[in-house]
Amino acid sequence: MLPCIAGLEPTAEEIGAEQVIECDLLIGCGSGDIDPSLYHAVWSNSLVYDGRLVVDHRFRTADPHVFCGGPVAKFSRRYGPTLLMQAYESRAVGQMLARSVLCEIDPSNPINEVEDKEQLPALDGLPKTIEAVLPGGLYYLHAAKPTLLGIDRPRELTSKTESGAFTRLVFDDNLILHAMTYIGPTPVPSFNLIQLIGLSASYMNDILHRYATGEVVDLIAFLQEPWATALYHESFTQLRAVLKSVLSEKQASEPLIGRMMQDIMQATQQHEQVDNRFVSKVNEKMPLELKELLQVQLLDFLARHSNHLPGYVIPTEATNPL
Repeated sequence: MLPCIAGLEPTAEEIGAEQVIECDLLIGCGSGDIDPSLYHAVWSNSLVYDGRLVVDHRFRTADPHVFCGGPVAKFSRRYGPTLLMQAYESRAVGQMLARSVLCEIDPSNPINEVEDKEQLPALDGLPKTIEAVLPGGLYYLHAAKPTLLGIDRPRELTSKTESGAFTRLVFDDNLILHAMTYIGPTPVPSFNLIQLIGLSASYMNDILHRYATGEVVDLIAFLQEPWATALYHESFTQLRAVLKSVLSEKQASEPLIGRMMQDIMQATQQHEQVDNRFVSKVNEKMPLELKELLQVQLLDFLARHSNHLPGYVIPTEATNPL
């Protein structure tokens, strides 16, 4: 059938006729529907279909020997509200699916605790990322953190350069970077930039204040300045895990720290904004010993990776790793 051009329906004579039309962009539209052969395969094998093929927490269908993942599948309703799989990063879904299949074909392989329990796998570690080259040679990047929770008070930052590059950052209620969108005539280091998704604005060199005062006119350029080099280092995620571990250990032995951590968790669960005033209050109550311990861990990270982070000044006494 001849597609509609400029909103005009094809005439009876044009339907089925072969035509050649010059165009820069052709969009084909149709109603959403399942492939008949796929639906027949699902139905004839007694697999559960609910708009998509239903799977459990290990990506198994009603037949435990049939696994499925991706946009064609969805998690069972018994897990409560869940996102569709297409909302997650495909690599995360593929890795979890491969692990489940490996556990099935190799019983000696240790099974993750999450897979043993009736819990969905943690698929929200990687942001959902879409990259494309649009007509006119424009580069497009969109990355967003999968979440079931809505954002009541999003904080949006936008910039547009003279070259026509447009950037948009969206921070959630707790000032965590939720989404990033870029479209422009030149490509950007997407692998580095998507590492920022899920980080607090406090990691980004006071970006909210600088933007409000007009210091940041190009968000992408600002996020690629030397101060941000450590955020893109492959070991930065490990550093954050170490710092969280230190806080968790102190939480068990120090009642004050335990209460502070509980306050932060409670505020997050109740969708209350954990702003700078709240952080400052926690910082004032934090024991000096703990501050020094966290600082030593940070300086040790910078010292061990100084060849990759030449723009950071490290005190002489902190140059030797622990």
